[in-house]
Amino acid sequence: MSNGQYTPLSPFGKRFFKRIRKLIGCCHFAHFWRVVVALAALTGRKSLSKMTKLFGDRRTRQAIAHFLTEAEWNAKELLLDNALTTLKHLGWKPGEQLYLVLDDTQKQKRAKQMDRPLAMEVQIQYNQERGLCIGGIVMLRWNHYETAFEAYLKNRKIPFLAVEERHRNRLDDGKTLKNLDFVISRSTGTSWLIDVKGRKFPGGTGGYWKHWATRDDLVGLRHWETMFGERFSGLFVFAYLICGNKSPLPEHQLFEYRRRLYGFVGISIADYLSEIRLLSPKWHTFAMPTQRFRQLAKPFEDFIAR
Repeated sequence: MSNGQYTPLSPFGKRFFKRIRKLIGCCHFAHFWRVVVALAALTGRKSLSKMTKLFGDRRTRQAIAHFLTEAEWNAKELLLDNALTTLKHLGWKPGEQLYLVLDDTQKQKRAKQMDRPLAMEVQIQYNQERGLCIGGIVMLRWNHYETAFEAYLKNRKIPFLAVEERHRNRLDDGKTLKNLDFVISRSTGTSWLIDVKGRKFPGGTGGYWKHWATRDDLVGLRHWETMFGERFSGLFVFAYLICGNKSPLPEHQLFEYRRRLYGFVGISIADYLSEIRLLSPKWHTFAMPTQRFRQLAKPFEDFIAR
């Protein structure tokens, strides 16, 4: 701007910003434009604090930081695309009637203790003339390890059931039982009761192959295995988020999800229990020697190939 007049944007600039708006969606374009203006207007070292001060009360520091790091996860267009993909996976076809039943029953808790987001029950209902009724459950999860594994199953076209985790089952003695994450039932071969354990590779202290589990995990998975019968086996799936230049699996067996790489490694509850030792009496955690874990654990796809 000079002499009180704005300099018009060049044709290249117009094309550039139109393309950006199309890529990230209009819901985040305003954030993007503010960041561009801030970078051009601010002198010296740029920071979130300076950007927040420049914008006044219109945008918080947290909102700007979220846009810069995670905006693509929540863009309107991506959410819409994911929703349509899920509906088609359940059998819905464009033009057919759709009903959403939202269950908002939840105990009030402090934020850090809040249960996972509410389950959304999607019922695709047809009238009697059509003579068909299809139902499904779409699980909304905080845990990115579980959502990545669910996306992996869908990508590999592996039929599965996602287990609703809001309420634990209560046993006859009054104790509660930790729920499963997924059930994979097959007509031939072993069917799997899966508990997903998310770990970084390497972990926070720099170690690799973190594979600890809690007493709740062990008791719960073993109990479900007994209840389902001999056709089903309990399986821990360690979902490793690749955080360095090393990986638990060959590159072709890794799975990319939302710009992150994951490696899914499985070990049966029977193999796990045969080798574990107490890791922390305070937290009731167990693990086995790392070398032994590496010998017994296998890529998850090996369990499906059986």
